[in-house]
Amino acid sequence: MEKVKPNISRRSFLGLAGIAGATAGMTALAGCSSSEGAGDAAPVEQAPDNVSAIKPLPEPSAWDNEVDVVVAGTGSGLVAALRCAELGAKVVAFDPAASWGGSSKETDIFAVVGSKYQTQLWEAMDLTEMGMPGMTLADMFDASMGGHDEATMKAMFRATYLPQPGGSISTASGSSSSSATGGQAFIAQGHVETVDALLDCTADVTDWMVEKIAPYGVTLGPVTAYSTSGLLFLCPVGAEAGDFVARTNYTAFEALYKACEEAGVQFSFSNGVTGLVADETGRVIGVQAADGSFTKASKGVILATGGMASNRDMLARYCPSLYNGCFNSTATMNDDGSGIRMGLGAGGIMDGFDSANCFDGGIQTDNFNHYLYKGDVQFARNVPSVFNIRGERVPWYSLYSIGFTDQSGILMGQPGGYGIAVADANYEAIMNESTEPICRKPITPEMCEAAGANVERLPEAVCERDWRIGFQQGLDGGWIVSADTIEELASKLEVNAENLKRGVEQWNATCAAGADEMFGLDPALLRPIEKAPFYAVKVNGTILNTWCGLACDWRTGAVLDASANPIPGLYAGGATMGGSSGIGSLGSTRNPGGGVSFAMGTCFNAANAVMGA
Repeated sequence: MEKVKPNISRRSFLGLAGIAGATAGMTALAGCSSSEGAGDAAPVEQAPDNVSAIKPLPEPSAWDNEVDVVVAGTGSGLVAALRCAELGAKVVAFDPAASWGGSSKETDIFAVVGSKYQTQLWEAMDLTEMGMPGMTLADMFDASMGGHDEATMKAMFRATYLPQPGGSISTASGSSSSSATGGQAFIAQGHVETVDALLDCTADVTDWMVEKIAPYGVTLGPVTAYSTSGLLFLCPVGAEAGDFVARTNYTAFEALYKACEEAGVQFSFSNGVTGLVADETGRVIGVQAADGSFTKASKGVILATGGMASNRDMLARYCPSLYNGCFNSTATMNDDGSGIRMGLGAGGIMDGFDSANCFDGGIQTDNFNHYLYKGDVQFARNVPSVFNIRGERVPWYSLYSIGFTDQSGILMGQPGGYGIAVADANYEAIMNESTEPICRKPITPEMCEAAGANVERLPEAVCERDWRIGFQQGLDGGWIVSADTIEELASKLEVNAENLKRGVEQWNATCAAGADEMFGLDPALLRPIEKAPFYAVKVNGTILNTWCGLACDWRTGAVLDASANPIPGLYAGGATMGGSSGIGSLGSTRNPGGGVSFAMGTCFNAANAVMGA
C-alpha cells in the first residue's frame, strides 16, 4: 500500500484522543396482516398498542415463498444478507422503506479497532506534515506501545476503556476522559466479555467489507478524526470532499446492496416484516410481511430492524431518560421497535434498560423525527453560550475535548431536561467561523460546491444545503425565538426572565474578562450577547439509536429467552439487540464500534451463526 496522508490537522489528531467511546448513527406497527397471502394461518390475538409483544403466528397451510434465511431490515441487514448469500444461502430481505439503507446509510464514519486493514493503513500513513518527518502512524505506535498489530490495537483500546488496577482509568493523554469513565461504568456492570466480542466482530466485518465493496470502486480511508486509543475512523475515500460529511457512508452501503443483488439476494421493499411464524415447539420458521404474504426460512430469521428511537411509547417504557430528555430523534421513521416486539413475542427478554446513542442538538420542532444536519439543529449545536432554567451556565464542549454523546448527557441532565442556547445579532459569525468537525459543521453553499457530485447523496428534500434556510425555518416554526430584549426572549421561551438575564450578564462578564475560569472555553468563542435582536432555542439530546432491545448472545446474535437459552431460528443484529452499552447510559455509547460498525459486526456474527460458519 502506498504512503497516504491523513486528512486531519495536528490539532484534530491530538485533540480527539479522548473520544474513543463517542463514535457513532422509525413509527408504530399495527398487528400482523392476515388474509392476502396464500397461507391461511389461524389468527393470533395481537397487542392493541405499539409497545407490547407481537406474538408469532402459527405455520400457514401454504407458504408464498421458501428460502433459507430471511433478513428483516436492509441497513446493516445488507451485511447479514450478503454474508449468508456468499455462504450458499437463498436469502430474501424485507424492508418497510421504499429503498435500501435504513439508518445505516445516514452515517458518517465506521469505527474499528484491530482489523488487518487498519494495520495496513497505519503502515502507509505518512506523518511528515504533522511534524513527524519520515514516520508513519505505525512507527509512532511501535515506539509508544510496542507494536501496531491487531492484538496490540485491541489491547490499547481495552487499556483506555477499562478500569485499571486500583480503580484508575488510563487514557492516551494520561488523564481521565468522559469516554473512559463511561467505559468504567459499563464494565462495572459486568460487560468485559461484551467488549471483547464486539472488538472482534467490528474488526472482522471491516476486513470483510473492504473486500466486498472494492469491485464497485469504493475504498475505505482514514477520515478527519483519529484516536490514539487504537480506534480508527474510516469512510469511503473522497466522500468528505469540501468537508461535506453528511451520509459519507452512503456509497459503501450502495456497494453492499449491489453486491447483494449480484449474489442473488431477493429484496422486498415497502413491505416490512410484521410478524414471525413459529412452529409448535417455538422454533421460528418464517415471517409474515405487510402485504400478508408468508415466507418460510429453513435456517433462520435475522432481525435487523433497528431500535425504538422513533416510538415514543416504547421510549416512555424502556428509555425514560430519552423520553424526558430528547426533544427529537434523527433516526428514520421505521426505527419503531417492531423487531424488538416480535422478538419479545417469540419469548425473548429485554436488555440495556434506558440506554441509547444520543448527540446534542435535540430541539422542539413540529416533528419528532428531525434531521441532524439541518440548519436549526446546527445553530443549537454551535452556540456555546448555553444556560439552564436557573440561569446557570451549561458546559459546552467542542468535539476536540469530549464527544457528542457526552454533550447530550450534559443537556439531558439539566433541570427541566434541556439547556437554552442564546446568541445575539452576530449569530452568523458564530456559525460561519465554527471549527467544529463532522456533523456539527454547518452546511454552507461553498461547502456544497466544493463537494461536487457528493452533494447529490443528500437530497434537498431531506436537508437544505445552506444552514441559514433551516435556521429561518426554525424562526418561522417558532422553536427558535427572537426578541429585542432578554426579558422578552425569556417570555417567549416560557422561562424565568430574571434567571436568564442573570445568566447572560455573567456570560458577558466572562467575555469581557477574556478568560473562562469556570469551564476553560476557548477565548475565541467568548462572544458577548449584547446586540439586539437576540435569538434562543431550547436544546437537549437527539436520539440516533437505542441500545435497549433484545438480549442476545454477542458471539452469535442468537436471541435469548429468560433462561438465556437461544430461541431456535431467531437472531438479531444492531440496535434490535440490547445491552451493548449497559444500562442507564444517558445517551452515551459504551460499545466499541459506536453505532454503524457495531450494527454491521453483529449482523455479520448472526449471519455466520445462521449458516454454521
